[in-house]
Amino acid sequence: MNAQFLAIARDPQIIPGVHHYCDEWCDYCAVTARCLEYRCTEQMRTDRGLRRSDPTFATMDEAVSFTREVSAVEGLRTDELDALLAHPPGQSGVHTSDPLAELAWEYAERVTMLMGPVALQWAMESRTPWRGVQHRPRPCCGTTCAST
Repeated sequence: MNAQFLAIARDPQIIPGVHHYCDEWCDYCAVTARCLEYRCTEQMRTDRGLRRSDPTFATMDEAVSFTREVSAVEGLRTDELDALLAHPPGQSGVHTSDPLAELAWEYAERVTMLMGPVALQWAMESRTPWRGVQHRPRPCCGTTCAST
């Protein structure tokens, strides 16, 4: 068990389980400083020397490991995560009749179809989104702040 995460979890300021209802807008959340997930993420990023612009996890395995560590300090099992990982992608056997889940999945598929070619093109152009593009989007406020 991660001793640093355990120390964070024992902080009486932490709101137990608040991160289970997270929308991942931490910069705007009123309880960010009291969130176990956020504080553990920041601790891990500090330990690894990551800059603000660096991705938190380099691989899916790192994200899964982090999830397991946070769950362990909470005393929670990861049965659902284990079930998802036990099967190849798309073959988890997890089913739902929730209409919102169906809409979310449909949205994810459409975004993937729309953005997939763009992401591939950006990757092929040395990961610079605007290289070779004639017209950049206009800044929202009419200043030059977004065009740098």
